[in-house]
Amino acid sequence: MKLWRQYYPKYNDKYGVIYNPVMIPDEVVERSLLHKRGERLRLTVAASYQGLKNPLRVLEAVALLDDAHKARLDLQWYGHIKVAGGSTEIYDRAAQMCEELGLCECVTLNPDTKEIYEIMAASDAVGLFSTVEGLPNTICEGMMLGKPIVMSTVSDYEVLADGNGFYCDPNSVESIKEALLKLLDADEEALARMGACSREKALRLFDQNVTVGQWVELIERLTEK
Repeated sequence: MKLWRQYYPKYNDKYGVIYNPVMIPDEVVERSLLHKRGERLRLTVAASYQGLKNPLRVLEAVALLDDAHKARLDLQWYGHIKVAGGSTEIYDRAAQMCEELGLCECVTLNPDTKEIYEIMAASDAVGLFSTVEGLPNTICEGMMLGKPIVMSTVSDYEVLADGNGFYCDPNSVESIKEALLKLLDADEEALARMGACSREKALRLFDQNVTVGQWVELIERLTEK
């Protein structure tokens, strides 16, 4: 919409955004909102092992953390190991980096799973570090589950991670590291506040009743014309 407004401002009164609905079982949401943080801050990333999802820079960024911060991080990455053409190159390189950089205590590379909602619900934050992205479903789902967000400056990051988390430049290892530091240094009160902000924003943007209502309103308005 920003691009359309930039190039065709004469139609500004005609533009609007309707987001995808996010539908997660109520019982999973309830468990998520009752989740208590453990000894390490669990950050879940749901993204396939391909270059544009940026796992290698994320590992470089984690390697730059001091030992005290590494000891407080539990980064759990879930995604398809085989990507386009059946390649496992990025996963293989990531696994090798974990070994070489001594990150196996604070980073776990998992295969994809059908239980990702339950896994996110048992996490302290949800992240995504892509260099390119449409509307990032994993971030929207994390928000609906009431989690603080860490994401790269893609898509609608200014809306999705405003007041409820942190964002970073996906092409800068230093920027990713700084976002991780901010998350790890946030106290319990700040994390709870960000999680509540995520939930409130998700209900406003992604609740199915809201989005259906927006579509009905749009169709009725067009029909009247």
